[in-house]
Amino acid sequence: MVLRELENFKKQQEKDGKAIAKVLQAVETFDEKMTSKKTVPLETDLSPVKELIEEQNLRTQAMIAAIPKVIKREYHFHFFPKVNIKEYYQTYSRLLFYGIIFLLAAGLVNIGWEWIKGYNQRQDYLEQIEALKQNEENELQLEIKRNKSKPDVSRSVEAIRTKTANDKIAFKKNN
Repeated sequence: MVLRELENFKKQQEKDGKAIAKVLQAVETFDEKMTSKKTVPLETDLSPVKELIEEQNLRTQAMIAAIPKVIKREYHFHFFPKVNIKEYYQTYSRLLFYGIIFLLAAGLVNIGWEWIKGYNQRQDYLEQIEALKQNEENELQLEIKRNKSKPDVSRSVEAIRTKTANDKIAFKKNN
């Protein structure tokens, strides 16, 4: 039984081999026929089509040239080039902002410095006035001791006021 099947299988294989050989031979002959044939393409004359296209192109160009053109003049003034103009304005706006802040800070420092200078001058002036008052009082006391009498109080107060007013005027002139 196994032997019979083997024999049938061999026979089938031989038949298939013959069929495959016939198919391969047919393909080879077809390939030879195809390579041996020469195909000649038909010659086509495209010059009328080219002429028609060129004529239509010329007409279209003439129509476009005949259309009136709108002349619109625009004048622009830009601080920076048109390319990346937004970035330029952002950068220089920041620099301007920081510059203004710096100037304000410098102005405040200057105001503070001037105020301190004025304060020190006023303190010196007050010390001078106090020293003058002290000198006047000392002079009055010395006069009292010398005269051993009661001095004219109205004269001494008036003298102090006059001297103080004169000192104020002199101080303002110097500064």
